[in-house]
Amino acid sequence: MRDELGKALVNRSGDSTIFLSSHDLAEMEGFATHVMFLDAGRIKLCEEMSSLTARFREVAVTLAAPAPVPANLPPTWMQVSANDSIVRLVDSAFDAEGTLAELSRRFGPVQNVTFAPMTLRAIFLALGRAARSRLEREWVMSQILHIFRKDARHHWPEILISLALLVVYATLQPRTWTEQHYNRAFLDTFIHYLPGILILSWVFLIVRIVQGETLVGDRQFWITRPYVWHRLLAAKLLSVFVFFNLPLFIVQTVLLYVAKFPVMSSIPGLLYVHALFVFALVLPSFTIGSVTSGIGQTALALLIVCVVLVGFAYLSTVLPDSDVGIDSPDTEYALLYGATCVAVILLQYNHRRTLARG
Repeated sequence: MRDELGKALVNRSGDSTIFLSSHDLAEMEGFATHVMFLDAGRIKLCEEMSSLTARFREVAVTLAAPAPVPANLPPTWMQVSANDSIVRLVDSAFDAEGTLAELSRRFGPVQNVTFAPMTLRAIFLALGRAARSRLEREWVMSQILHIFRKDARHHWPEILISLALLVVYATLQPRTWTEQHYNRAFLDTFIHYLPGILILSWVFLIVRIVQGETLVGDRQFWITRPYVWHRLLAAKLLSVFVFFNLPLFIVQTVLLYVAKFPVMSSIPGLLYVHALFVFALVLPSFTIGSVTSGIGQTALALLIVCVVLVGFAYLSTVLPDSDVGIDSPDTEYALLYGATCVAVILLQYNHRRTLARG
């Protein structure tokens, strides 16, 4: 039946244009006159069969000495690999003299080179692998941005509240420099507690961003999506940077300018302050968000943290000569704390690895 179909197509090819879509490339190679290659629904290649097979070659090169693969290769070269002094590639714009000259220029002296014709199947495999490699590079960033935009849409109330509180803080902060007070006790009380409220809003924002794709349980919708865990983690870190670190940095620079401090020379100090914020605020908030799945569990985790801190503070007063205490200068406690938080975050994200298995 297949042979009869092929003969019928060949017999009618003189007075008809026939479009045939098939995965049997070996069969199509026998009677097709033109070939089209689609990538993501777009035509990437459309030309005569004879022209296509004439310009594609598998190249094997034996070098005089081993050489690494250069970074900037011609765009017509595909699947370039080097093993000791043997270099293999696919050239999609083959010209015997030009290809040999380009090989010598890129890799140095060439001892031997062979150019092998390629079947239609081999050509399409090379094109498909090149397209997949390009799409994978683009997909890494597009997936991170996709998750980031989703977080911005879903958590806009928390983002708006934290930004509004930050703007209020920046507006009212200059009055505290001259110890000016409002006539209303409520406003004075609000200004007094505003830094604590702002910190709580940041903690809530970071936890909610992490919980956007909850890591706890086994019924999360996102485990059926092609989310690679390290890209998901990168997207969450990007959201924290954009909605917490960046606005805070801008407000700090504006306040420095208003106070007539040198802004540029103060940037190293600001970066150090942000490093402290990351260590003391972002890291524990991210950790809590990665081990909880809702507001209730988050509140319970925060309560446990507060009880532990109060316990350490109490022990430091009862046992003043001991090294136990939250104000202990020993850096080992800080390193242990940071390493524990990072380990918990990485284990949680890696444990909830998706179907994509990144």
